[in-house]
Amino acid sequence: WVSVATISTLSTTPGYPFVTLKSLSDGPENNGTGVPYLYMTDLDLSGKDLLKNNKVTIMSSLAETDYCRSKTWDPQDPRCGKVIISGKYVKIPKSSPEYDFGKNALFEKHPSMRYWPSEHGFYVAKIDIEQVVVLDHFGGAAFVPADKYFHPDAMQYLNPFFFYEVSLITLDDAHD
Repeated sequence: WVSVATISTLSTTPGYPFVTLKSLSDGPENNGTGVPYLYMTDLDLSGKDLLKNNKVTIMSSLAETDYCRSKTWDPQDPRCGKVIISGKYVKIPKSSPEYDFGKNALFEKHPSMRYWPSEHGFYVAKIDIEQVVVLDHFGGAAFVPADKYFHPDAMQYLNPFFFYEVSLITLDDAHD
């Protein structure tokens, strides 16, 4: 799940930030694409907001897992990782192969969605990513360009001492 931030169209808070919670998938279990897919309806509060202004930000956190709790980290602790994605909300046309891909991915991860009321007009949408922010340590967030998000260079994130330690273990094993 993710928090979805929109610009409110509610008569009591027009123009204010507004947040809802949504289930998400980026593809089937063995084919994650990084593209956030959502199952939405225009009857929903955030759905109404997005009809007027399609700029959106979503946030996911390791706080939704047992990871941070196992480290005794508060959900606000920067080490309890968060990914914040901003971009444009796009309804995917039902005739598009991407619609079926997104719908199947959502239903695989969230099976109860297939039983939601059809008269509510649920549809598949995605976020065209413009900015990715990662906060997972003290000292500030990392701003990841969208092209790097989709095509990361994993080597830049690896600790060089890891390779040294692996080589020592391999050498030790060779002597046994």
